[in-house]
Amino acid sequence: MTYDQARNLLMNCSFSDFSGIMRLPLLLVSLLLASSSASALVINTVTLDEPVGNPAVYDQISVVTVETGDEGAQFQSNWLLDAATFGGTVDLAATALWTIEAFTANALVLSVDISNDTIAPTNDPDFNAAILSFGFGTNPDTNASLIDAGSTFDVVGEGSGKKQNFPGGFKGIDVCIFAQGCSGGSINDGLNIGESDFLTISLTPDVGSFGSSVDLSIFAVKFQGTQGSYEFVSAPNHTTPVPGPAAATLFCLGVVTFLLGIGRRRGAGIAG
Repeated sequence: MTYDQARNLLMNCSFSDFSGIMRLPLLLVSLLLASSSASALVINTVTLDEPVGNPAVYDQISVVTVETGDEGAQFQSNWLLDAATFGGTVDLAATALWTIEAFTANALVLSVDISNDTIAPTNDPDFNAAILSFGFGTNPDTNASLIDAGSTFDVVGEGSGKKQNFPGGFKGIDVCIFAQGCSGGSINDGLNIGESDFLTISLTPDVGSFGSSVDLSIFAVKFQGTQGSYEFVSAPNHTTPVPGPAAATLFCLGVVTFLLGIGRRRGAGIAG
């Protein structure tokens, strides 16, 4: 890394939690201690026996393991259905940022910030593609309730029937979040293009209490609109952990240290 590259990176860093570079050693120690005591979210990939979704092209799903000590950790689901996959003209896209608000033996609290990232064509003012529902599975089985409802998604339940079905052939959906129904509804009531919604849900164990971890999986979403109705998952390579503030600050401090080292070497060269 060159001096100019490091300087440009530093411009994107914020050190609002301390004043003055002289406090760097103390901050480094405190951040290292904090980061060593927090566990990182574990995200794995599971291959299914047969493809699911509509279109049925998904044979892998993500499994996010939430463990004791993961409070404050985040992960992101990025849904993308390429138009070529279903013979459409516009890709369907959405993003959800999930935050582990609390995890105890009796409850897992999640906040969800979801947005419809589909880009409407400029030559079709009547085009629409709304998110009507989204959901996920849990292990062990859970019961879900809303702590804070969203402006669009204000109902939580589970997939339909004994197998907890979700449109598109998905099964084992313990948590389904929707406006009208898990299977869909009027696009006028869905999350439309360019809109976002925020909600907080609580999951409690169906039987007994949680152990030291809970698995969240599948992460299915349902779109309805001009191009039809489609259901798909956040692909494994599109479900990712989000670095916490401590990790980002440590990166910035590394850049500062690099720049200070260059400054010392330059000063020594001038003095010599």
